[in-house]
Amino acid sequence: MVVILCSFRKLSTITRRERSYSKMRISTLLAATIVALFASLAVVKGGETGTTTPRASSIALIHSVNSNPNSTWKAEVNKFSFMGEDKIRQMLSTFVPPATRYTDEQMATIRDKSPSPSNGHPTEYDLRKEFPQCIQPIRDQGRCGSCWAMAAAEAFGDNFCIASEGKINIVFSPQDMVSCDWYNNGCMGGQLRPAWRYMTSKGLVPESCIPYTSINGTTIKCPDTCVDGVTSVKSQKYKLKSYHKVSPLIEIWKREQLLEEALVSGHTMEAGFTVYQDFMQYKSGV
Repeated sequence: MVVILCSFRKLSTITRRERSYSKMRISTLLAATIVALFASLAVVKGGETGTTTPRASSIALIHSVNSNPNSTWKAEVNKFSFMGEDKIRQMLSTFVPPATRYTDEQMATIRDKSPSPSNGHPTEYDLRKEFPQCIQPIRDQGRCGSCWAMAAAEAFGDNFCIASEGKINIVFSPQDMVSCDWYNNGCMGGQLRPAWRYMTSKGLVPESCIPYTSINGTTIKCPDTCVDGVTSVKSQKYKLKSYHKVSPLIEIWKREQLLEEALVSGHTMEAGFTVYQDFMQYKSGV
């Protein structure tokens, strides 16, 4: 139930060292995140792609991954295989810093300093199993670059449910931020920090108050009343008391430890990362 959102970057080849940087420990996190990951990436119906033939570049990437004996993951033809790069970019509209490349020497330091299983944390931890009553629906962001808002709203809902020990499970409205967060850009993309500031200062309403309508890529005007036309939006707001950021300036092994601590203490989070071309063909593995 860690929610992830992404920005797109085209790169034809990536070294195995770069791919496996966090496999040593982050693999335990990925096991719990992969479902939420695709919630942020969205699922596009085949009819929206305008073609019945997967792109040649997708087929080539799939073959490259699956025929590599050293690959630790599998690729397959999926709905993204039929989409043009421009449409994929439109959905992956979170603004994240450029990816960091590590030298072999830096990688050796990271492996040496990364937390070991003896730090008291479990080697596997899945919040979906720990709090099954807090599982929320996987939503389709459609043609709108709202992954930043989808992910933030889902993380808010997860944390709210866990804090209530599963007694209150509210699906919060990403449309609230898409339409009303002036520090982000609606369907044109957004940033993580302003989204969490919005949830702290303004709060979010339930999905039932402001349903998601930007699936076609357009943004409605920020409403004053809920969809019923009567109930005040302000009267339905839930606010975060506070939030914490794991800074990218912290040494990478310390960031990893902080993320683990947050997970095992019952918190969920939002994170952004750079998506490379072949990721869109993901099937399974780490």
